[in-house]
Amino acid sequence: MHSKPPSRTHVQVEQELLRNLRSRNYRHIFSYLDRNCRTRFRTEESGETFESLIEWCAKNSTNIEDAKQFVFAVFDRYYWDLPKNVQAYFKEMAVEVGIDLHKSKAVQYTQRMMRMFE
Repeated sequence: MHSKPPSRTHVQVEQELLRNLRSRNYRHIFSYLDRNCRTRFRTEESGETFESLIEWCAKNSTNIEDAKQFVFAVFDRYYWDLPKNVQAYFKEMAVEVGIDLHKSKAVQYTQRMMRMFE
């Protein structure tokens, strides 16, 4: 009989995410976020989960340039999936980090579809 390997604890997951952030291994972080947070990003009207992610990055990045790079990547990946009221709330920050708010709907859709196959 095969037993399931023990699941990782919250602390272990947090440590792994921190290691990936500090080594700029964003692909693994995005994989985790896609599995565990993407639905909340899309449906949460308060934007609390998205805001917590930005705060986590600011608190845990090794330097300001790494934080900027990761926050840009987060906005580039998830901003257009946020509910409209959450997008409005983060609009100024999106522009600050370099997101093109005039990107066409077709380009946004294509980028979302491409990320599904990463």
